[in-house]
Amino acid sequence: MTVDTEIASNKLRNEEFKIWKKTIPLLYQHISTMKPKYANASKGTIKDVPCCLTFSDEVIPNKANGTLSTVIYYGIGNEIYSLDCDLPLGLHLQKDTLQPNEKLQLPQFDQIVSRIQSEDLSPKWRAAANCNIYKIKCVGNGKVVALLDSGAIVWFQESTESPVSMVDGGAKIIPNKYELEEDFVNDSLNKIDFDFDLSLNGEKIIVSQAVLNEDRTVIKVFSNIDKDLGKLLISLDLPGTKSVHNIKFYNDNIFGFCDNSGNLYFYDSRNLATPIWKIENEHILSFAFSPLVETLLITGGANGIINFWDVKRLTVKTATTGGDKRQESLLSLSNHVEEPISSVEFSASSPSEFITVGISGSIYHWDVFNYFEKVSELFSEGGDQSAIDSLDTEEIQAESLTFYHTGGSRRHLGKSTKKNSVSVHPIIEGLIGTIDTDGLITVYKPFTGVLPEAEDS
Repeated sequence: MTVDTEIASNKLRNEEFKIWKKTIPLLYQHISTMKPKYANASKGTIKDVPCCLTFSDEVIPNKANGTLSTVIYYGIGNEIYSLDCDLPLGLHLQKDTLQPNEKLQLPQFDQIVSRIQSEDLSPKWRAAANCNIYKIKCVGNGKVVALLDSGAIVWFQESTESPVSMVDGGAKIIPNKYELEEDFVNDSLNKIDFDFDLSLNGEKIIVSQAVLNEDRTVIKVFSNIDKDLGKLLISLDLPGTKSVHNIKFYNDNIFGFCDNSGNLYFYDSRNLATPIWKIENEHILSFAFSPLVETLLITGGANGIINFWDVKRLTVKTATTGGDKRQESLLSLSNHVEEPISSVEFSASSPSEFITVGISGSIYHWDVFNYFEKVSELFSEGGDQSAIDSLDTEEIQAESLTFYHTGGSRRHLGKSTKKNSVSVHPIIEGLIGTIDTDGLITVYKPFTGVLPEAEDS
């Protein structure tokens, strides 16, 4: 495709987008943006430096001034910063928790704004100067684990700026250069990538590391227990696998990963001889397990397709067919114009809500509660799978997409997958944090409800 053709195609897509976007709710219950000042002045001119972000699970309510505080950890280049985030108390505190006649105070942000404007941030932690922080996870007690763009894992804690422990990686990520946006999107499966995750009990860390000169990937599980921190527990070699885009624990022993072929494999760490089940030919780029519904799995595709799977059915089919028969998903939705899905995250408090992050940075909010209700009604009326399959998919798609966030198209800046630049708060329902490629941090909570109609006078 030539540049002229690309421009014409973009104009058409823009017009289609304007029409589509009018159907999506765009009201915010809360939104705030922060562009911190830095002690190192060069950090104020960030552009296309790798950025990532995560929330801590620390939440401190202050009824006196009507605010709620949490902490954001974010990585820029080789440094990790800690940023106090102050929100309206009403975002989390339910009215039924108030005492009789007690009123919720309006937030008092004057002192907070003054502090942010006058404060020069210095990094809380630093990795080696030639590395970039690629992903961060909190492990409690003021500790974080970070994945570097070399595939190395580093541990930080409150007492020191430098890592307290480290395990070496495989190969440094070198971003591909793309002249056209379409080439960037179409090449989403082929990008060199890796990932890491914590087991549910927090005692293990799993990481995928690319070995570029040998065109293979190694998956390693390390101890996350203080006395054995960084000790290698198991290793799984994947010859011919150029990279792994997403890796997650299902429980403390079973983990899954999707590779550059778009397939999703699951292994039991107690027996690595063969996958216990797999999903193939679905162009999978990302996936997530529901924290509230044990058997629910969602995958996000390089083709923009979101599929729902019942893990229990996958297990049975693999056991009976050897995995040769193509599994059928429970439900399929899709991102706008089939935008590849770089990450999927479930809500920590609602079994039906989740977000997908498009490769451009757009964030799609979904709620499939109505679909679950319809399925439940059909089963209670004696319906079977064919009745469920006959449900109107366009209607389900329209009902389920509840919000769409682009940050005024700021989320589209830079050609990177943005998958580690979005975080769902683990405690505060519906709260999302993002960091853009120029270092702007946004915290928001969508308004997806229906305002009560005014009573007749």
